[in-house]
Amino acid sequence: MADRRNTELGHFLRTRRAQVNPALTGLPDTPRRRVAGLRREELAQLAGLSADYYARLEQGRQVTASASVLDALAATLRLSPEERSHLYGLARAVDCKRPLSDGVGALNRTSGATSAQPRTAALPPTVQAMFDAFGTTSVIACGPFADIVAANPAARFLYADFDAMPPGDRNTIVWMLLDPVARELYGAAWQGTATEMIGKLRLDAGRYPDHPRAAELVARLDAESALFREVWQRHEISTCAQGAKHLHHRAGTLSFVSEAVTALSEADIVFYLMIPSNPASFAELLDRHAP
Repeated sequence: MADRRNTELGHFLRTRRAQVNPALTGLPDTPRRRVAGLRREELAQLAGLSADYYARLEQGRQVTASASVLDALAATLRLSPEERSHLYGLARAVDCKRPLSDGVGALNRTSGATSAQPRTAALPPTVQAMFDAFGTTSVIACGPFADIVAANPAARFLYADFDAMPPGDRNTIVWMLLDPVARELYGAAWQGTATEMIGKLRLDAGRYPDHPRAAELVARLDAESALFREVWQRHEISTCAQGAKHLHHRAGTLSFVSEAVTALSEADIVFYLMIPSNPASFAELLDRHAP
């Protein structure tokens, strides 16, 4: 019989255990500590688990856990909502405590969510109409793993001509990490933005376990990007923070507010918008640079 293990679950638990400050749990944080964060036995005790059971989880020998165990671990590890959702996804469990309005939590409540196939086809007509409605606002439609399904003219002007790239390169993380233009465009914010995007890839990889596209991207980025290797090893989780962005474009420094929108009818497609601080000025800029 093949050895069934859940190494991703174990790795995630180990990295999060190392980040817990013992003093915040009531345990003494003494200089004698030889490990970062909590000891394995301490975490088990705080979560109300046997040390042996928790050891099996962290070693990947216990491939899943009950909701009550996952709840206890999430609370003890002080996981963010995104990290909690990721924990449930890695354990292939249903998280009944997440609100229905939370897209990430909702994915963990559907029995087929963890085996769903990433979208590679064109946008459905109704979603295409929504996409077109953004007009001169830059918008990129992405499926799982940050693969680009569509990018409007404003996005191609702002970032790159994704339509002209080979299919395997039409990916926002690949572009961000491997294209020198991306580093110049984001300037001092490049590393933080790239780190958030890597965290989103980690979240998607947990939602779609053992998917070949995830494995392909991880292998390529691990080989070609030092930042990716560092962040991936830390098991970072992110949903990509939205907010003010200042891009150093060839047309000048441009200011935006970034936002993400999901179509209710197509939950695996996310629209990433860059809303210009001065829409009229940006529309004029697009018109001047139109091919």
